[in-house]
Amino acid sequence: MVMEQNLMWNRCIVLGAARSGLAAAKFLSKLGTRVTVTDSCLAKFKEPSWEELRTQGVELLEEQSVLGKFSDYLFELVVKSPGISYNAPLIQAAIRRAIPIVTEVELAGRVSLAPILGITGTNGKTTTTILVGKLLQAAGYSTLVAGNIGQALLEVVPSLTEQDWLVAELSSFQLQGTIDFKPKVAACLNLSPAHLDYHGTLAEYQAAKAKLFANQTAEDFAVLNFDDSFCLNLGRNLKSPPYWFSAEREVPQGIWAANNSIWFKKGAQEPELLVTMDKLDNSVVHIGNLLVALLIVKLCGAQVTNLPEVLSHFQGPEHRLEYVRRYNGVDFYNDAKASNLAATSYALASSKAPIILIGGGLDRGDDFYALFQRFKEKIRWVCAFGESGKRMIADAKKAGIYKVDLVKDLEEAVFQVMKGARSEETVLFSPACASWDMFSSFEERGGMFKDLVHKF
Repeated sequence: MVMEQNLMWNRCIVLGAARSGLAAAKFLSKLGTRVTVTDSCLAKFKEPSWEELRTQGVELLEEQSVLGKFSDYLFELVVKSPGISYNAPLIQAAIRRAIPIVTEVELAGRVSLAPILGITGTNGKTTTTILVGKLLQAAGYSTLVAGNIGQALLEVVPSLTEQDWLVAELSSFQLQGTIDFKPKVAACLNLSPAHLDYHGTLAEYQAAKAKLFANQTAEDFAVLNFDDSFCLNLGRNLKSPPYWFSAEREVPQGIWAANNSIWFKKGAQEPELLVTMDKLDNSVVHIGNLLVALLIVKLCGAQVTNLPEVLSHFQGPEHRLEYVRRYNGVDFYNDAKASNLAATSYALASSKAPIILIGGGLDRGDDFYALFQRFKEKIRWVCAFGESGKRMIADAKKAGIYKVDLVKDLEEAVFQVMKGARSEETVLFSPACASWDMFSSFEERGGMFKDLVHKF
């Protein structure tokens, strides 16, 4: 099962003792590689799973101990946790010695007999990854979902066969640490500035995302957003044929929504009608996510004949355009994960007008005007709170949205919209800001929103 010529190292170091590091250490030790594991938090080494590794000869050392004698260990490979910065001392020591630095995604790609469907993007990748898995399963495919969601790839890949399909959500952190990784289908949903504290520049962030496509050939497939400038530029220089998706216009090859229908086209073939939108009226899936998922499924050769049924039972990830309830004819959605303008734009594009938008949070100096200008015909009312609340309200007014309210907190925001929402409106909690001014996490604020909505 293992491609030995690509996995022969005498000594490796694994940086980070979280899930991906644990999976990499187990995998490498079973190959006969001498493995050293280090982490800034040695308390993690007390977990029972590490006792198994100790019996296999895995060495557990403090970070400073390794750094002080790095040149003595003769490491041939560094496997780092995705979240560890390339500026970390051990990483810099490896760079100076020209030692390859990878994430466990690279190792998984060298092992996998199952075709890999890699999905990345700034927003929407978790929902899309889960949906692809559900659609393939509904079509009778043996499918497993892993990566940046749930299990690490190396936890599952060694047991997969050629008859299985692996759907992998992949972050820029994971992709930057790849060399030969080659998915059968590579999809980029969109790209907007994010994680610049890690990557340093937008160009570095873009380069990390682009690595998903770097090793593909003409036998593989690239799936790209026809309405995203980064994806358009990326699609001009690929070895794999680009298949596009768009919720706004027909594409040269791929999938699009038009005339209340979803269409698919391959090469010079006539467009194929996949489904009419009226059959999907009860779906809460973002149209962009749905288009990508359907396109990937088509490229895998699968047919989903019961799409409305699959979508009616689909449960997306919590806090990402999550349907909460219908109250007095008003639909409430929790999009607390939306911590930037691009994510809220994504949510607004998917929501039915008229919208009451609840937003606000940590003030990072973002300009909300362009967002409100784009969606002013859909948004009837903006209710904002937090550090950025005043600027959000000012930008909404400037864009021509005149029903606005600045409130002290999320509880008051929900109370106000519960009183003022009209039947058949959509209340969307999509903050467009980080949570840290008033909450410890987006999960906390999303949980509070749902609790408040259910109180009525």
